[in-house]
Amino acid sequence: MNRIIKSLFIIFSVSLIFDCTERERLNPLDPQNPESAGRPRGLKIYSEYDRAVLRWDQLELNGILGYRIYCDQNSDLAFDSKALVLPDSNQYIDYGLAYEKKYDYFITAVGEDFETLGSDTVSIIPGPTIIWATDVYNRRIIKISHDSVHEIEQIPVEGYPWALAYNKENDLLWYTDVFLNRVYQIKSQEYKIVLDIPNSDPIDLIMDRTNNRIWIADQNQGKIYIFNGLGEKIGENGDIKKPASIDLVSTDGSCWVADSKAKTVTKISSNFTTMMQINDLINPTSIAVDQISGDCWVADSSRILKFDIKGRLRLTLEPSSHFLKYLAFDSALDYCWVLDFNFFANQSRLLCFDDAGNQILELSGLSWPENLEVNPYDHSCIVWTLGQVEF
Repeated sequence: MNRIIKSLFIIFSVSLIFDCTERERLNPLDPQNPESAGRPRGLKIYSEYDRAVLRWDQLELNGILGYRIYCDQNSDLAFDSKALVLPDSNQYIDYGLAYEKKYDYFITAVGEDFETLGSDTVSIIPGPTIIWATDVYNRRIIKISHDSVHEIEQIPVEGYPWALAYNKENDLLWYTDVFLNRVYQIKSQEYKIVLDIPNSDPIDLIMDRTNNRIWIADQNQGKIYIFNGLGEKIGENGDIKKPASIDLVSTDGSCWVADSKAKTVTKISSNFTTMMQINDLINPTSIAVDQISGDCWVADSSRILKFDIKGRLRLTLEPSSHFLKYLAFDSALDYCWVLDFNFFANQSRLLCFDDAGNQILELSGLSWPENLEVNPYDHSCIVWTLGQVEF
C-alpha cells in the first residue's frame, strides 16, 4: 500500500502479546486503550537545513516488525510510505528536503499481519538557517528550527546568558553573561571563558565573520573589547561611557555603538580608534546598520533616527509609541523593524518602516519583547518575547 489516506488502516488482533482480559489497560496498540488509542505516541519533528528528524516514544513490545514512516509533500493528504524503521529504533531522518516547502509526517507500527492506526501528524518547513535564542531565566541556550516552531535542542549553560552569536563555519557559539560578567565560547559542548572582569557587565556582542572577530560591549566599564576567533583579545576602546547596543559595518569592519549615558552614537574603526561621534541624543538604546549603504538607524527614546555613513542626519521618525527599545534592519529590502516596548502584558508592538520612513506594518499584542532579528533568507522578523520566540 504505497499511497493511503491516513484514516484507512488495518485493525489488528490484540491477542499478539497480551491476555484479552487486560488488553485495554496494558496494550498500547489496542484501539480501545484510553491513553494511546492504539497508535504510536509522542511523535516529534525538527529540521536542520535540508533534513527532517523524527522521533517518537518507542513501544516496549514483542512481535512488531517496525515503524512505517509516511510523508506528504503536497499538502493533499495523500501520504507516501517512506521507510520501515526497525522496532528497536525510535528515530528516522529524511534527507534532501526542499527549502521553504511544507512536509507532513505520521508513523504506524507494523506486524506480520497488521498495521496500527497512524500517530498524530507533525509538520515542518525546512530552511537554510538555524535560530539561536538565550533563556536567561532558565539558564540555557535554545536551538530552534528554521520555521521557528520546533526546538532542536537545549544547552544548559553556566551563568545567565543574554546576547549570543553563532558562527556556522567553525560551529562556534559565543554568549555574554548578564549577571556573572563573563563572555563564554562554546564548541562541541566545551566551555571557555574568554572574558571575566570584576564589576563589569558585558551586555552585547556582534560577530564579524569576514575578519573573524567578535566585538563585545561592556556596559559598566564603558569599554568595547575586540577578540579574534580563537578567543584572544586583540584590542579595546574606552571612549564609551555606557554602551547599550552595538552593530557591525561589514564593508569596512568598523562598529557603531549607542551610548545611553553619554547620549551619543559613536563609530569605532577596525583599528579600534574612534572615527566619529554624534551628540545630543535623548536616550539611544539600540542601533542597526544598513549593510549596503552603511546608514545607521538609532532607537532614541520615542523617535527613530537615520544617519548616513558620514554621520549626517537623514531621517527622523516620531511614531506614536511608549519606548522604542530594539531595532533590526533588513538590508536587502531596506526595512527597519522596531519594538515599541510597554511594561503591561500584550501592550508592546512590532513596527516596520521602509527606507523613506513610511510605516508598512504594525503588530500589536506582544508581551515583554526582549530582542528581535531579521532572517536574511526569507526576510521574516524573529521576536524574542518573555519565555518564547515568535516568528
